[in-house]
Amino acid sequence: MGAEARHKVGLLDIAATLPRMTTALPSVLRGLPGFLRKPDDKESIGHIFQRVATKTPDHPFVRFEGDTLTYGQANDLVNRYASVLTDRGVQRGDVVGVLAKNSMRTLLVALATVKLGATAGMLNFNQRGEVLEHSLGILDARVLVVDEDCIEALESLDEALPEKVVLHADELDRLAESASAENPVATTE
Repeated sequence: MGAEARHKVGLLDIAATLPRMTTALPSVLRGLPGFLRKPDDKESIGHIFQRVATKTPDHPFVRFEGDTLTYGQANDLVNRYASVLTDRGVQRGDVVGVLAKNSMRTLLVALATVKLGATAGMLNFNQRGEVLEHSLGILDARVLVVDEDCIEALESLDEALPEKVVLHADELDRLAESASAENPVATTE
């Protein structure tokens, strides 16, 4: 790299980018109400996702590594994941830990969690041993969804987590096949 990065951004730098930002202004303005939300508000990312999925089920929702899911397909799978998490005892206010690499499944598990009114605690899949143990302690997750690629991270812990807490992602997929695709109660309230 030939040029050195500057350490400061000045007011003139910001002013110079304003004309290019005008095309994004409508999107920015539509998002402003999100800054006014409070923790006890019923409106959530899960509600918004569900509403958009109902209005535009055939529109592409996510593209990842050559695969595409529509809003309708994603909402169906998210609801099935939410049903499995509910069966594991997850409810509003709980934390679901997610130890996984970036994937469609990871995104859908996070959406399933927020549709239940719970918090998705995304763990760094590079953590091992005491560092991972510390992160898990902070999360205090009711359920920990673990991708098969991240099993080795769990094995680095001094003590194994209780079986009832750990939900392997492949098992989540298997259970989701026969789970309800109805919207969770938390998003229909």
